[in-house]
Amino acid sequence: MIIKKYYFLSKEKYCKYVIWRSIEINILYLKYNDKLLKLNI
Repeated sequence: MIIKKYYFLSKEKYCKYVIWRSIEINILYLKYNDKLLKLNI
């Protein structure tokens, strides 16, 4: 369902959404890595 919803958006909006999602995921990953680093220290 989610894939269909975004498939019907214009390509520009879809690209912006994918970029925003990838940035959000990167931020979460960095925060998670930061916690791991603090645990290691």
